[in-house]
Amino acid sequence: MKMTARLKAHSLRLLPTVSRVLSACILWALTSGCNNVFNSSSGSFGGNLNSVTNVTRKGEIAANLESIEVDNQFGAVNIVAAGDGPGEWSWTLTLRAKNDSLAKEAADAVNCKADQTGGLLRLLVSLPNLGGKLNIRSDLEIRVPKSVDVRTMNRFGNTTISGLKGDVDATGKHGAVNIQNIGGKVKAQTSFASMTVSDVGPAALKNQHGGIEATHIRGALDAETSFASLVAKDIGGPVTLRNQHGGIEVVGAKGNADLKTSFASLSAEKIAGLATFANQNGSVKGRDITGSVKASTSFAPLDVESGGAILVCRNQHGSIRLRSTSHELAKVDAVTSFGSLEVHLPSGMKPAIQASTSFAKVESDFPVLMKPAGQDPFAEVEPGTPRVSLQNQNGLIRILREAQSASR
Repeated sequence: MKMTARLKAHSLRLLPTVSRVLSACILWALTSGCNNVFNSSSGSFGGNLNSVTNVTRKGEIAANLESIEVDNQFGAVNIVAAGDGPGEWSWTLTLRAKNDSLAKEAADAVNCKADQTGGLLRLLVSLPNLGGKLNIRSDLEIRVPKSVDVRTMNRFGNTTISGLKGDVDATGKHGAVNIQNIGGKVKAQTSFASMTVSDVGPAALKNQHGGIEATHIRGALDAETSFASLVAKDIGGPVTLRNQHGGIEVVGAKGNADLKTSFASLSAEKIAGLATFANQNGSVKGRDITGSVKASTSFAPLDVESGGAILVCRNQHGSIRLRSTSHELAKVDAVTSFGSLEVHLPSGMKPAIQASTSFAKVESDFPVLMKPAGQDPFAEVEPGTPRVSLQNQNGLIRILREAQSASR
């Protein structure tokens, strides 16, 4: 009985506050040109959250808008192009509470504010914090002119942006990010969820404990993640990728490739530039690389094919397989241990080769320089001669002459 009396007294004290907040919401709606709808219903939901309150607000977006900033949490943000005419935004909030009184109190404390200054529109969602007594979902659907720049912040919800000509800067926390068909540059980051970016301008992407897939990037790509895969395809410029405990895959880059990961595979093909591959405890595989290559790994195979002038490879406790497709090859420098070392050179080449190993043998289709230990094996080699230096420990060295038809 005493508890009931205290609850009633508490409810009576809240009535003036509730009335003031509700009046403020109505006044804001009238002055901002937005439509507000409040609906309450009861249902059966987990956690004894049996009372449901829905809040909906809408507003128009001028056709001459230049940029928009969105701040949301616990729900989805979806931004698409509106075409040539004016756009609009709508906000849908669903509150689930233990009782109607708490649901109504929370609904009155909610705020979705639209503030336009010049060509900038800000949409800010502020949600109550009632000590975990609520289940909240806040969704924003936004249609904007194609030319606008977009900046979003979303927490614990997915973000989707598509069909715009401007720049995009999207930040998510614990929510997936999907960005498609953007004319400008893209900057995006999130955590503990996937990120997908395609058909955009130059992109800088960052994730934590979530995968990244970037395709059809019109310019440079800089991406970083951890504990998940990182895939990049059809990149129109240089690509720089960083990962930890996750695989890297690149297919097609019109520029240099700088890739680094650990404890997972690293693969790249169709690289129109220089390539730098760094891995630890994971395989390295490179194919159809135009420029020179610098690659390293440990405890896994390293397999590279390149048309570049210089190939430098390091491995520990793993094999190395190199294939040069260029008659302009200037230098091969490869070192490994506890694995085989195999080098394929174009037919017709006359390289100067120094090769040494222990507890195994050297097999070569080309002459190998024999110099005493401590002397420079290339001291008397004529300038311009391709130099091949191979070192192994506890592993075979094999140098093979490629057939004329196989060389490019």
